[in-house]
Amino acid sequence: MGLLITVKDSKMFSKKAVFPIILFIFSTCFFYLINSSVKPFSEWPSIKYTTGDSTTYLNVGKWLIGDVEFSEVKGSVATRPFFYPLLVILLEKISPWAILVFQFVLWEIQILLVYFSGLIISKSSVASFFLSLFCVTILSPIGISLHVLTETTASFLLTLSFSILVLYLYRTKNNLLLFFQLLALSLCALVKPVYLYVFFADLLLLSILLFKEKKIFISIAAILTIFPIFFQLHIMDKKFQLKKISFIDTLAFNDYFFSKLELSKRKIENNPYSGRQIHAIREIRRNDLSRIINDYGYKNADLKIKKELYSTLTTFPKESVLLFIELILENTKQPSFFLPSNDFYPLITLWQSAITRFINLISLIIFLTVLFLKKEKKEYVVINILLSSTIFITYLSTGISFWQGDRFLVPIYFSSIFYFFFNLNRLFYTTKTSSN
Repeated sequence: MGLLITVKDSKMFSKKAVFPIILFIFSTCFFYLINSSVKPFSEWPSIKYTTGDSTTYLNVGKWLIGDVEFSEVKGSVATRPFFYPLLVILLEKISPWAILVFQFVLWEIQILLVYFSGLIISKSSVASFFLSLFCVTILSPIGISLHVLTETTASFLLTLSFSILVLYLYRTKNNLLLFFQLLALSLCALVKPVYLYVFFADLLLLSILLFKEKKIFISIAAILTIFPIFFQLHIMDKKFQLKKISFIDTLAFNDYFFSKLELSKRKIENNPYSGRQIHAIREIRRNDLSRIINDYGYKNADLKIKKELYSTLTTFPKESVLLFIELILENTKQPSFFLPSNDFYPLITLWQSAITRFINLISLIIFLTVLFLKKEKKEYVVINILLSSTIFITYLSTGISFWQGDRFLVPIYFSSIFYFFFNLNRLFYTTKTSSN
C-alpha cells in the first residue's frame, strides 16, 4: 500500500514538474534567440557598458572596494545607492560574463516565480504555465538584461516580494516570510529609489497587522529591514550633507522636467526642431547645476531645485500638471531602446508597453469592484494596495523624464501580469461565493 502511494505521488510530482522544465528550456532558448539577433553571443559582454548610466554603477562599485578615490566618482556616488554597484563590482571581479549570467538567472527565476505563484493562487498548472509563457514573450526585460542597469534586479526583487506574500497568504502563515518580503523591498528601494515609498507603505501596513496580532518579535525584525536604507542615508549625509538616499530625483527634475517645461512657458509647440531646443535648454541647465554643485555643494543644489519646483507649481500650475500627464502618457507607451536590430522588435515592445498600461487599469477596476461586491479579508486588501502602489508609483515616476523608451516600465512588467492574474482570480472567487 505504501509503495502504491509513493508511485502515485511520484507520478503527480512528475506531472507538476513538466511545466517548469518546459518553461525553463523554452525561456532559455527564447532569451538566446532574441539577444543573439541583436548581438552575436560572443559579443554580449561588449555591450554591457554602452549606456552612460552603466558606467556610473561600475564607478561606485570601484569606490566601494577602494579601487578609485571618492573625488573621481563623486557625481556617481551621489546618484547611485550602494547595493547594485556593489553587486556589479563583485561580479566583475569573478568574470566579464558574471553580471550577464547573474541578470539572466534573475530573469529566469522570475518566470518560475510567476508560474509557482500562479499555481498557488489558481491551483491550475495549465493557467499558470500560459501566464508564465506570456511573461517570457515580453521582450524589453530580455534586451535590457545585457546591460549593467538596475531594471532587471529591481524587477526580480519586486516579483520576489509579491511571490512571498502569495506564499504567506495562501499556504503558510509563517511570519518570518514577511521579514524576507520587506527585506526584498528594502533592497529594491536601494536599487530603484522610487520604490522607497512602496517599502515604507509596506512596512507601515505589515507592522500594524503584526502588532495587532501581538507578533512583537517579528514586528521588531520587520523594522530592522530599514537598516540597509539607513546605511545609504549615512553615506549621503556624510558625503553630501543630504537627507535622502539619492540625488537622482534632483537631476531628473533639472535635466528633463524643467527643460521641457521651458518650451511650454515660451508657448513653443512640438515641431521637428523642439527636440534640439530641449537638448540645448537641458545642456544649459546641466551646466548651471554643475556650477552650483562645484561652488556651493550638493545640499544647496538640491535646495535650489526644490525652490524652483515650488515656484513652478505655484506660477505655472496648469502647464506643470499638463506636462506631467503628457510625459506619463508618452512614457507608458514607448518601445524599447535595447532591441534595435530591426523595426519588428521596437514595434512589439511598443504594443507590449501599451497593453501593460491597459491591463493595469483593468486590474485596478477589478480590485475596486471586488471591494464593492464583498468585504475582502484584510490580507488580500494589503497585497492589492502594495501591488497597486508599486505599479502606479512607477507610472507617476515617468512623469518627470523622457527619451527613455519603456525602460522605467521594465521593473513592473511581471508584477503587472501578476497583478492582473491575482485580481482576476479574486473576482472569480467573489462571483462564485456570491452565487452560492
